[in-house]
Amino acid sequence: MTIPALVAKSSLMRILIVSYLVCAGCIWAAEPASDKSNAEVSALVAELQSQNASNRIHAAKALVAVGPSAAQPLAHAMGPSQPEKTASAMLDAFVSLGPDAVPMMLALIRTEQSFELRHNPGLHGILKMGTNALPGLEEAFRSPDWVTRGNTIDSLRLLQGMEGTEKGCVKLLVHEAKTDELEKLRAYAADALGYSRTYSWRVDQQSAPSDVRDGLHELLQDKNQKVRITAAYSLAKACHESSPQVLTNLVEGMKQGDAELAYECVFAMNFLNTNAAPLLPELSKALQGEDERIASEAANVLSNLGDPGFIPLSAAAADSNPRVRASGLNALADLVINSTNHLDATLEILAKALKHSDTDTRQAALNSLRRIGVERRDSLLAQRIIVTLNPLKKDDDKWVRSNAKDALEELSKVRQQAGSIRESSHE
Repeated sequence: MTIPALVAKSSLMRILIVSYLVCAGCIWAAEPASDKSNAEVSALVAELQSQNASNRIHAAKALVAVGPSAAQPLAHAMGPSQPEKTASAMLDAFVSLGPDAVPMMLALIRTEQSFELRHNPGLHGILKMGTNALPGLEEAFRSPDWVTRGNTIDSLRLLQGMEGTEKGCVKLLVHEAKTDELEKLRAYAADALGYSRTYSWRVDQQSAPSDVRDGLHELLQDKNQKVRITAAYSLAKACHESSPQVLTNLVEGMKQGDAELAYECVFAMNFLNTNAAPLLPELSKALQGEDERIASEAANVLSNLGDPGFIPLSAAAADSNPRVRASGLNALADLVINSTNHLDATLEILAKALKHSDTDTRQAALNSLRRIGVERRDSLLAQRIIVTLNPLKKDDDKWVRSNAKDALEELSKVRQQAGSIRESSHE
């Protein structure tokens, strides 16, 4: 799997969902408002939709003064039913207030019920504020409400990717990771630092800012083990660092009995490519483990290792556990798509798996052979795979027969196209 693909995968895990802090069941709820305050808020929300900019700013100031209890009706008014132009103008009124409006933006984030933040007006408001939001976010970290502090981390996780905000965001996240009274928030802040490059809005940014690396190195010395482990996998993801201390903490993270933490550690190893080779024994164990998500990710890492990954993956492809077999067969395809070192051996393993009594195993081998033939785009290789797959047209399972038919058609096109290119190059 390529680094851009990993970034996309990693982004989906964080940007499209409300943080685990909210999912854990501690969603913020405002104090019940009186009928009088309800009427006042309704009037202000209506004024916020005015065509007059001064009226909108006046309403925004008044709603900020009312406080978080106004967030729910405000979120409803700025929802999907509102024309985009009107909703944008409403949000801009708050953005013009700068850090004073940050508490309201965080309150809007807490109203999110869809488990998706990408359309949340509160998050968009903070991103629009840019550096102007930082004083308000710094103040939010002083809140006694841990969910508010968690939402602040969520906001900084994304805001740090905007040009000019990196230093301020990193400073706040490092301080939070060092000082919060809750271990889970300290670790969550360290985790957010691992996304500095992932969410960069700058197309020219190829590596994490030096402030991120320095801050994570500080956290790597933290007294708390979970913070150290989180700093290690963030260094691997954001900075591609594979120092002995980072690798040691990644291994420790796999042994804590915390499935989510273990997954993050294994996932981060993808960013180290061949530098993850010292972790081969632990990855082999993870591949054989009971957690399917961790095992699948370990297989990805092993495929990125190249030659060192072939032996454990070939062993997995013959494992008695069908899930382990499928992970091994899938990862072997990834390993040889860009390398010829183990191509013949891999084709033999996959051909043998096509004769397995387990339908899922035959299907995994079929998919791997198809991917190898399609992605390598070699006419001779495509023909070789076609010959190997032909017997599956008579497979006992109708889905295997159907998928084999589709694969053979796709490979035939590859053979023809690649053959034409080969012929033209010799003319």
